[in-house]
Amino acid sequence: MDLGNLPSNLKFQILSILGNKDDKGSKEITNEIEVNDKINLSDNIEEQFLKLFSRDSLLDLQEKGFIVVDNFLKDREIIDGIYEETLTLYQNGSVKQAGMNKSTEKWNDKMIRGDYMMWLNKDTLKDKMDSIPNISSLLKELEGVRSELDTVVKHFNSQKISTQLAVYPKGGRYVKHRDSFTGQGVNRRITMIYYYNKNWKKEDGGELRLYTNNKNSGNSNNENKYVDIEPIADRLLLFLSPFMEHEVLESHSEYRMAITTWIY
Repeated sequence: MDLGNLPSNLKFQILSILGNKDDKGSKEITNEIEVNDKINLSDNIEEQFLKLFSRDSLLDLQEKGFIVVDNFLKDREIIDGIYEETLTLYQNGSVKQAGMNKSTEKWNDKMIRGDYMMWLNKDTLKDKMDSIPNISSLLKELEGVRSELDTVVKHFNSQKISTQLAVYPKGGRYVKHRDSFTGQGVNRRITMIYYYNKNWKKEDGGELRLYTNNKNSGNSNNENKYVDIEPIADRLLLFLSPFMEHEVLESHSEYRMAITTWIY
């Protein structure tokens, strides 16, 4: 079956049913599949180990489905370094046009997903670590977020993480979707997106539109309500992967950059 010749809307419907595999084979997304498992972040927590989070922020993440942490790194030199390293990776061809795939079928459609991406793992970063010290520093900090959740929320017990770098050139977008769904295997539970876009302005576009219908808290009455998260530098967005539908609005700037880590 040649999926590549199908119209964009039909291809995305198929994607919503089949899922989209990440670099380790875990499936990504769907706004069609019901999610039943709850994520509890506020019971029996070890408050003495809180650093990035507070009890209230963990409750917000559980009940609202998302939180925003500004001034995450607090180091302009590192933030600018992450931008420059990402630009170099993009310009030297390390960052490839994103596509959707299932088994042997694969297609690219910028009407659905217009970013260029690379997985940041030991295979893709082989022989590159010396050239991306600032990205490496960020990855350690994101690993620290996972460690804090595991330490503070005793029953959280994360299994792994995966991380993706994405660049949206002018006109790039990503249609409404979820990052995870329940089923076999280990699934994404928390999505963390770090932004480092220099001097972002409203006219640059590329906001992440996050829909506030969070079924994790039983809130199913806000299906058409949303909040737009501006991709400003040194902002970290966290949300519940299986519950929060979201989309990347069209970018009007030359480059819109983000690094996303999923906690499983």
